[in-house]
Amino acid sequence: MKYYTLGEVSKLSNISVNSLRYHLKKAPNLFKNIKRDRYNRFLFVESDVRTFQSVHELKSSGISYREIIRKYIETEFLEHSPKTSHSVLPLSDNQEIILDSIDGIRTKIQEQTNYIKSLEDKLLEESKKIGYLQKINKILYEKNQNFEKSLNNHQECINSLEERVSILVDLQTKSILGEPK
Repeated sequence: MKYYTLGEVSKLSNISVNSLRYHLKKAPNLFKNIKRDRYNRFLFVESDVRTFQSVHELKSSGISYREIIRKYIETEFLEHSPKTSHSVLPLSDNQEIILDSIDGIRTKIQEQTNYIKSLEDKLLEESKKIGYLQKINKILYEKNQNFEKSLNNHQECINSLEERVSILVDLQTKSILGEPK
């Protein structure tokens, strides 16, 4: 089996590499046989080249990726579904069920992604608040240390003043009583 790189597919299909990458991103389930080489480059088979050409033509004619995928699913069901079963829903109903399920899953994924994003935002906000609280706590701790030092200094002054007052009172009392100093 021959494999082609993205550049080779671009040359074979006459589609830009950027367009090929975009088609691959928007409709990855259309390309079943993608492999990678030892350099982690995409490797495609001949059917992938035809699929790229079909997708590109359909997109160029204004068809949405959703419709392109519908056409692909329809083709796959026609190729692989039993032709005699009457208990199976008509093909278009199967398509709708599958596409609706895919849309539902995508919606749930988007909702979960949005929920995770909101949680991340809240976590970031809470982290900022914690950071602010830590800064405030540090400032308060430093102010408390300064206050305690100041309080100790004032207490020493008060003790010194009380001692002086006590000495003066003793001297005054001895002076009033006529005792020698």
